[in-house]
Amino acid sequence: MSNIDNQNEISKLQQHLVLLREEYVKLQQRYKALERNYNVLNSTTKLDQNSFVYRLLKTVAELFNRELYSDITIKLDGETLCGHRFILAARSLKWDPQQLGDASELDLSDIPYDVGFQLIKWIYTDEISEKQNEDFLLNLMKTAKRFELKELIDQCEVALISAITVRNCLKFYKVAEEIGAQVLQTHCSQLISAHWNDFTSEDFQHLPAPMAYKLFKQKTKYPLHQAVRMKREDVLFLYLIDNDADLAERVNELDDHGELALELALKTKQDSMAENLVRHKADINHIDAENRTLLHLAIKRGDEHSATFLIKHECLLNHQTNVGRETPLHLLSGLNPAELLTDIMAGMCRVAQLMLEHGVDTKKQDARGNNCLHRAILSDNIHVFRELLKASKLSLDDRNKDDHVPLWLALQQAEQLRKLFQIFRDKYVNQVDFSKQITNSD
Repeated sequence: MSNIDNQNEISKLQQHLVLLREEYVKLQQRYKALERNYNVLNSTTKLDQNSFVYRLLKTVAELFNRELYSDITIKLDGETLCGHRFILAARSLKWDPQQLGDASELDLSDIPYDVGFQLIKWIYTDEISEKQNEDFLLNLMKTAKRFELKELIDQCEVALISAITVRNCLKFYKVAEEIGAQVLQTHCSQLISAHWNDFTSEDFQHLPAPMAYKLFKQKTKYPLHQAVRMKREDVLFLYLIDNDADLAERVNELDDHGELALELALKTKQDSMAENLVRHKADINHIDAENRTLLHLAIKRGDEHSATFLIKHECLLNHQTNVGRETPLHLLSGLNPAELLTDIMAGMCRVAQLMLEHGVDTKKQDARGNNCLHRAILSDNIHVFRELLKASKLSLDDRNKDDHVPLWLALQQAEQLRKLFQIFRDKYVNQVDFSKQITNSD
């Protein structure tokens, strides 16, 4: 890991520590406020063990799953508990007399047993069992939201904040957003910002499209590019709807790396997303500052997939760059097989074949007057050279600025190879003869 990477990791950890420190300060302030309120209340109402309020709370806690005064049963997933209407009504308007009516049973069997049991126990005791795992607390908080138990939501939030990490903060954010747990959501949002570039498409796959789109808009300058990077075509759909008024401008916007969303989609082989972008005014013939098209760039990086997509969508085949006056075919012909992996070179040959099938102009000359044959010969690109010779319209007598036709260049290349072979052969023969002399002298 480089020093820069180390510094980045240290910076992220420092940001995480700052967030935890802020949360700790908030909890301290909350504790002091509660302590102050408790002291005031205690001084005015005498909350000792013999006070009415203390004994009432103690009695309610002791009534948990007791038949004493029970006037309703609570059906859980696998067990039935004794319940008390007045306690349920005191906790939530969802269970007031008008809502429960004359029902003799409260059916909570659709809730996982451990969550349902803890929910009812909290209603009586105001306590959550310690050392619960994060998934349990998230489910408990969702259930608390369903029955409008705000105090329980608050307790779950406090318990969850200490368990937030980079790997689970998106999951926590999703639940917090869904149920309106603002404290948890804010903390997760701050952590997401600190580690934004560390997330992968797998991290975002469980977020609903509207929520992911909202995050992309909040956390990055280029939500469209982020949707492509995170492989979220559903978010792309929302982006296209949201920016319908100036769609052509938006979908052809460059990010800070000078890349188009279409280019990113092609690089990552997301053809469906690329098709969607093209249908919504993405420019397959976008030209950069050097007058290079997307096809130029695809060939330069040896990207058969991107080049094939662009050619099949009728991109410009004969566009020339500013300085070198190079067409995509010039670039392709000028590739040096010795510098490329075998499979990449084979892919570029297939691209050359496809370009010929789509009517590429083989007679175009670059700034040096070289056509595609000149370029292939000069770079010893025998693979593309063979493909070019299959073209029906091929200019064999074009002269470059050195007044050379392709055949002359080929002969020159052959002559150079012959001379190199001669030098190598002579050197090898001399070495053999010298070794023989040594052997004979011994």
